[in-house]
Amino acid sequence: MCSRKPDQVAKAGLWLPWWVTNNAMEAIRSAEEKLKTPPTICEVLAEIKHLYPGRSMPINHGYETIALVASLIREDWIYVDDVVVHMSLTKHEGYLTFSEMFRKRFGDEYACDRQGAIVTAPGGKTHNMKQILDMLKSKDASLYEAQKDSLYDG
Repeated sequence: MCSRKPDQVAKAGLWLPWWVTNNAMEAIRSAEEKLKTPPTICEVLAEIKHLYPGRSMPINHGYETIALVASLIREDWIYVDDVVVHMSLTKHEGYLTFSEMFRKRFGDEYACDRQGAIVTAPGGKTHNMKQILDMLKSKDASLYEAQKDSLYDG
């Protein structure tokens, strides 16, 4: 069991052994140290392969690296840029944790449930899907005009 900050929005979708997450974080740190800038997924994979040759680390290609990094992001263990291309263990200008990024985009109107799905938080705005579908299927422009302001939240 890992302890989470009380304001953490989500948790990792994958259960990963401690040594995998520790080694991945060491690879991110090492890559950033060598590059003098936050690394990308490909650079992290290259560093994993350099630091842990052979089968000592069960990360063999980019897709597994993405899943691993996504779990680290969800646990707020790494900072990422706005488009989640570069990552770092240290805070840089413009880099945010998952929780910070989530709140920046969704405020307190949305949250993540236990499975990681985004749900409407108490007090958040909800939509009637039947009304939206009826509006989309209709040729009556007044249905859209009546709902348009509530459909878009930025």
